[in-house]
Amino acid sequence: MHIPENKSFVWGTVKGEPSDYVERYPVIIQFFKGEEPIHVAQVKVKGDGSYEYKFRIRNVDQTTGEVFDIFHGEYTVKMFKVIHTK
Repeated sequence: MHIPENKSFVWGTVKGEPSDYVERYPVIIQFFKGEEPIHVAQVKVKGDGSYEYKFRIRNVDQTTGEVFDIFHGEYTVKMFKVIHTK
């Protein structure tokens, strides 16, 4: 995933449709910058079998009004799911 430095939007989205997942268990999404894990989220799988995770990539300091980046650059995104073992 690439998030540019000079961006005008404040939200990013990761979405997909996992195969062979176990119902009522969330998918786990991890963001890596290089080899270092920097963000983890659990997201419910919707009834249609898809998931979507929205996250802030920019923020505003409420005391100073300064806008700062939370995410920028290259990231590897990994999704983990619970599966049935037989």
